Amino acid sequence: MPTVLLWQALCEFTAFCARRGHRPGRARPDNPTAFHFVRIIRKSFRLVIPTAACSELAMDIHLTDQVSIWDAMLLAACVDAGVTQLFTEDAQSRPTIRGVRIVNPFA
Repeated sequence: MPTVLLWQALCEFTAFCARRGHRPGRARPDNPTAFHFVRIIRKSFRLVIPTAACSELAMDIHLTDQVSIWDAMLLAACVDAGVTQLFTEDAQSRPTIRGVRIVNPFA
């Protein structure tokens, strides 16, 4: 399966770039370089937007698998999109949840 970009990951990365743009000595939000990397990432991968069913699945994952609601929403989006491997530094206590293998790229 090709690599995809989940909507949640794009939102988090965009927020990070926006925060970095507000720091002194960094690019400003009105400066195109502040979001240069967002545009590169967005153009490099197919964007996957979660369906309405993801919210129900996320709540179930949160309650059943005992992960934070934010992680549960990301995992639900993975399940919904058919993603079988998630690269995140927020490694869970189990290596696989709901068929999604969680890989810490920095480990």
